[in-house]
Amino acid sequence: MTVVMEHVASKTDDDQVSSWGTQHKNAQKAQGHTEVPTPPNIEEFPHQTHEANRHKTSAATKKRKQLIADSLLLKQDWLDAPHWRRIAKESRFRLADYYQPLSTKGIRRTLDKLGLTSEDFQDFYGEITYAKFVEMNPTTPLWAFQGWTLEAKAAFLTT
Repeated sequence: MTVVMEHVASKTDDDQVSSWGTQHKNAQKAQGHTEVPTPPNIEEFPHQTHEANRHKTSAATKKRKQLIADSLLLKQDWLDAPHWRRIAKESRFRLADYYQPLSTKGIRRTLDKLGLTSEDFQDFYGEITYAKFVEMNPTTPLWAFQGWTLEAKAAFLTT
């Protein structure tokens, strides 16, 4: 047998009739639980407007379009390209975009990603600096250099 109990209104300190929830809330309020603590002085990150983001995006797009236009001077037909792509896929290495020219920064990043050092570079390509290598290969795209390096690394590891 279910007993249904009638709701009994209770009196608060103010002699106002309220339900238990309100009474409990009023009790918490009296204890100061509803006050929101003020956070310490937190340095806010500078807010960038949408216009600033649009400006950055348009600058990056202009640079990419310029690289694509300049890529017409880069040699794109390499007989070893399918071999390089296969080695890159096996190594889980992503080749650079076709329009990226060979640069010292690209060489450094490629060697870092492949776990190679400048000494390894000089073993593969001779006693030469990155800048001189870029100067000697003005029409070489970065992805071709990456292919050469992957091929050299594979040959070096098998010997």
